Amino acid sequence: MVEEEWFFHEVDHELDITLIKDLISTKRLIEPAPYNVYSGHGDLNQYFFQISDYHHFDYIGKHILENLGKSSKKYSMCDAWTIDGHAGSNHSIHKHNNSDEPSKGLSILMYLDLPKDMEDMKGWFFYIDKSNEVQYIKPRLGTALVFTNQILHGTIEQSSGIRKTFNMGYRENEK
Repeated sequence: MVEEEWFFHEVDHELDITLIKDLISTKRLIEPAPYNVYSGHGDLNQYFFQISDYHHFDYIGKHILENLGKSSKKYSMCDAWTIDGHAGSNHSIHKHNNSDEPSKGLSILMYLDLPKDMEDMKGWFFYIDKSNEVQYIKPRLGTALVFTNQILHGTIEQSSGIRKTFNMGYRENEK
């Protein structure tokens, strides 16, 4: 099996979250997308970025890939968005690749804000591992999740407060 056919890591990125939040606030689209057409439920909004703004964010994803020991030259950004979740919001199980074919794309999820109450798994990330077992990750500021985009994943309903993520999609460059 090729490594990129199944891949999941939690990465400490050491990037300045405040600077990233400031950058995002100047570049995101003004109107949130209606989230009910995606995996989210409850009080949350998703903000997409214009393709012309991807170059502003690409260094973030490339830094995370390099920290993971992956050649950032091998991948190109193909998507970027943020999600602002509030009390009661969650994400049903989904994947970022809408095909049944193995993908060589990667998803990167960074945490920018987290609710204070994350006990009892409130707002936790979950995914299905190689053995079809559910794995749970308590989100932490300063970390990013990097995974192949066909991995099924979601979030558990969160408590009050805000859970803000910055999400990037990368595809493997053609050889």
